Amino acid sequence: MERFIITILCFIALTACSNTDNESKEDILSGVWNVQNISGGFVGMDQDFEEETITWTFNADNSTLTVVNNNVLVDVIYDGLDTGSYPYTIIEVDNERFLEIDGQEFGGILFTNGQLLLDQNKISTGSGADGFILLFKLEID
Repeated sequence: MERFIITILCFIALTACSNTDNESKEDILSGVWNVQNISGGFVGMDQDFEEETITWTFNADNSTLTVVNNNVLVDVIYDGLDTGSYPYTIIEVDNERFLEIDGQEFGGILFTNGQLLLDQNKISTGSGADGFILLFKLEID
């Protein structure tokens, strides 16, 4: 009987433990990013944007990307995503990272000279063609 009670107590102790993480989740994209330039595409676009014209805010706590797109230039072929909130995830394949937005792979994640580069020609299954390259700068408070 004593053995049975010890077994039950051990079972309860093991199953009662929880692995809750009260610290906020962080990822490599967390923060507010300003779109500086978008280039590429079939027509070879190369468009600079003023700071705070288009911002992408990545919140790792709830895996949400909030886009504010204030672009009013009419001759711009592509300016990224429309204003709104989107779920996102970071996919890692062979030590490379890729961004998935709203269930669709968006492109490869690269960091260069303190800037974020999202390359739509680089996808987890290989190379794409005629995609856009978005260059971002992290907003410092």
